[in-house]
Amino acid sequence: MGVTIHYSLRLATRSAAVAERTVRRLHGAAVRFAARRGLGEVGPVIPLAEAFLHADRYAVVRDRQGETRLLGVEPEDGWCFDVDIGDGCEPATFGLGRYPAFVADGAHRRRTGFGCAWTFGAFCKTQYASRGGAEHLLRCHAAVIDLILLWRKAGATVTISDEGEYWPGRDPRTLLRRTEALDQFTAALAGAAKDASDAQGGPPVLSPIFAHPRFERLEAEGAAKHSHLIEALRRGRP
Repeated sequence: MGVTIHYSLRLATRSAAVAERTVRRLHGAAVRFAARRGLGEVGPVIPLAEAFLHADRYAVVRDRQGETRLLGVEPEDGWCFDVDIGDGCEPATFGLGRYPAFVADGAHRRRTGFGCAWTFGAFCKTQYASRGGAEHLLRCHAAVIDLILLWRKAGATVTISDEGEYWPGRDPRTLLRRTEALDQFTAALAGAAKDASDAQGGPPVLSPIFAHPRFERLEAEGAAKHSHLIEALRRGRP
């Protein structure tokens, strides 16, 4: 839960050498970008299969009843690297991978749609950068967008879906408004869950929102806006 930027990259080549050179060139560009914008560390280029997150892609599978599900597709080859954006923001991961055109799904052989190019898909949650204030949130969110756009300059096809609605118009007011609304809802939800667990002697409730310097105010505002839902959750009726 929280404002997240989803993105995908596609390089129209069948050459592993071209794909690797592109990743390493963009790694160098990210290092320079991070230095200019005051970001954190840029990690080394590693095999995509060794990535903690974002190595697998997902193919949509439809069964005979018309229901759909996601089928994980592991990379055959590829490289990636992480960029530490800033406090409260998830690291952003970038790379390219080669994925099989078909994968086994029980007794079936499914087409993945990934067999003709080098691709990559990932997401980066910026929501909790708001703990550092509006300026910090905007700096982190814009940095993720601009890092993604570096790949467009390198010839990759880039797709961005921004839950904060900052992109494509680069409207900071919309991002701040959406982040504030989600901070309020998350604080109220986490606060209610913590109160219920504490009252019943349950396990501790953990959430990054508790570290927000305005947590109590956000919790009160969220509880007022979502009173019916919060009350239902307190009573155990979702």
